Amino acid sequence: MAVGWLEKNHEFTQGLVDPHVLEKLKSLRQEFAAAFPAILYRGLHSCSLCAATDSRSTVLRESHINLFVPTRGFVYTAPGRIDHYIEAHGYAPPESFSQAVLDCPSPSSADYRARIAASNRNCDAPLFKDR
Repeated sequence: MAVGWLEKNHEFTQGLVDPHVLEKLKSLRQEFAAAFPAILYRGLHSCSLCAATDSRSTVLRESHINLFVPTRGFVYTAPGRIDHYIEAHGYAPPESFSQAVLDCPSPSSADYRARIAASNRNCDAPLFKDR
């Protein structure tokens, strides 16, 4: 399930987000970049929400990284800079996503691989094809 891709002229939920979720998102971004260096977008994203309020384009560093967060029965996918939308624009992702982030083990761990498989009908996911 995709979470956190925001664009101007499209509504999104706003609210407060637990600071621990923000910390974990930032940590996971680095861990995902290291664990899955081939599973990246081929370019950086410019924030259209910033561009709508500022004449300068805000290019988001590390926005080419993808986050894959397993939970019961499926996997959330989010842009690596979802933290920007939370901090700069007040985005409040679904509470179930925030809890899955807090519960997410290191992407390089056996526990992570097992959780991804459990969310993928006990099949190995494409994330692990090169390993």
